[in-house]
Formats: sequence, C-alpha cells, structure tokens
Amino acid sequence: MTTIYCDTSVLVAYYVPEIHSAQAEQVLDGHAERILSPLVITEVSSAFRRKIHDKVLPRADAQAAWDDFKRDVATGIFRLTELERRHYDHAAATMWQTKERLRTLDAVHLAVADLDGFTMATADDVMAKVGKALGIKTLWAGA
Repeated sequence: MTTIYCDTSVLVAYYVPEIHSAQAEQVLDGHAERILSPLVITEVSSAFRRKIHDKVLPRADAQAAWDDFKRDVATGIFRLTELERRHYDHAAATMWQTKERLRTLDAVHLAVADLDGFTMATADDVMAKVGKALGIKTLWAGA
C-alpha cells in the first residue's frame, strides 16, 4: 500500500463537509500509512477557525472536527514527519520551477512529498497540477 503525505486541503475535506469530502474519505481510507508534518496540524487548526469566522461552520462543529483530528494524530492514525532545512530549500527552488501561483506553504508540502518519496494527497487544484508537473505522484481528491 502506498504511503501518502496528506495536504491540509484533503484533511479539512475529510473532517468537515465540503464539496470534495467523499473523495477525501476515499483517498485517506484507501491508504494505511498517512504522513503529516507539524505544519499541517497548524494549517488544519487555521482552516477550521477560518470556517467559524467565515460563518461556514458553527463553532461546535468546527471544534468537534478539530478534536477528532487531534485525537487521530495522537492515536497514530497519522504519522508525523519533521520538516528540515532541505524541505524549505527545495520549496524555494520549486517556486521558480512553476508558472502556477503556488503558495509558500504548499510548496513546502510538495517538497516533503518529493524529497521523501511520498505520494501527495491533496484536494487543491494548483498543488495537484504543480505536483504532477514536477513528477511527484499525486492523488487529487478533487476528482
């Protein structure tokens, strides 16, 4: 079974109802080994809070999703990998290799997948496009 590196977009879609939730569930449930970086944890927290501020999700629902996610991280549903200087350097170089408007932290996630040999799981169109263009095996949960 393939080891996947989970981007924030696929995790948010997995834990809260979104347009790509069914696809995110299929991607995550289909892989026994799921990798996260500590950066993803911070981004998931931010995404859930943003849903409260944007009035997309009631606070209680966002809190429940956050609690479920933290529990799954603590119980080992996801394995953490550490970010290193090489990931940041690779992300910086990646920004110059694409014509897409790639966000900084997305470039870091792509660098982890690329350098550590993981398949990237994402629901983000730009990340999927850039990942594929760079030769990173990518599972797009937006299909």
